[in-house]
Amino acid sequence: MKHLKEYLGKMKAAGLVAAFCIDGQEEMEVQGLTFDSKAAVPGGIFVCKGKNFRVEYLKEALQRGCLCYVSEKHYELSEGASWIQVRDIRKAMPVLAAVFYETEQQPVHLTGITGTKGKTTTAYYIKAILDVWERKQQKEETGILSSVDIYDGKEQEPAKMTTPEAIEIHCHIRNAADAGIRYLTMEVSSQALKYKRVRGLKFDVGVFLNISEDHISPCEHENFEDYFTSKLSLFKQTRVACVNLDSAEKDRILSASRIAERVVTFGTTGAPDIWGHDIEMHDGKISFRVRCDRFHEKFHLRMHGLFNVENALAAIAAAYAYGVDVESMKEALVSVQV
Repeated sequence: MKHLKEYLGKMKAAGLVAAFCIDGQEEMEVQGLTFDSKAAVPGGIFVCKGKNFRVEYLKEALQRGCLCYVSEKHYELSEGASWIQVRDIRKAMPVLAAVFYETEQQPVHLTGITGTKGKTTTAYYIKAILDVWERKQQKEETGILSSVDIYDGKEQEPAKMTTPEAIEIHCHIRNAADAGIRYLTMEVSSQALKYKRVRGLKFDVGVFLNISEDHISPCEHENFEDYFTSKLSLFKQTRVACVNLDSAEKDRILSASRIAERVVTFGTTGAPDIWGHDIEMHDGKISFRVRCDRFHEKFHLRMHGLFNVENALAAIAAAYAYGVDVESMKEALVSVQV
């Protein structure tokens, strides 16, 4: 457990602190971190976040014994708790989470997937491939944070949102690391990027599937440009970017991806690094060939729908970036059902 002063120091170093009062409690060990007042524990930090936040939530957290609260405004309360006022609560949350869960030195390989369509299927394709690969090395099943469910080696539960809040993400990363999991695949929504839920994370592989105006609502993004720009920001925290050359706006996506350390392209048109061709469908089953500089092999999918070839090529590109052998890729994709 780290002392309260260490949390304050990290947020000061990030330029987030506007004011604070932790007199006499600097050496107190922080026992918990939450934005849910009902999950507050004695000695914990409570984060006041959200446009619908009410001071009653803070009062409940303090009644439950919270040591300190972090907020964008100072609340005049009689309880005498320590407080830290920050300039941006969204930026503060991942800093606090990384300290509490000791994930500043990222302990697992993260794969992030964004795009308008296909994120969930691609996430499970990638997980299936990595699971086969890890099993061959007698390693643990890999983790996933998807819009369907969550598995981190400790918890397996239905998902509440496409990408959890920062505190929850870091908790899952810690659980995965403690369980011996080496790879965690996650869907990264445009809102998660816009509202800084994944701020500070480094994706070993970041996949950009496609872009369209589907699913955009005014409460999420003010316009298509805001939506698109939010998704493109994934590349700023990505080591290897995997880009679909069949996507609309491919030139702009490819240009933005060059901020990553390396780019791997995939698709069925142009000259991608991972080229899918000879796509066939027989009795509802799909087969296609993939050519790259390491192999030229035929793949089979269990799932219906020609659009799943695009998702499979994305997963193959991610696996290629990790150095997975082609037999593991083929074995996984022929059996996985999302």
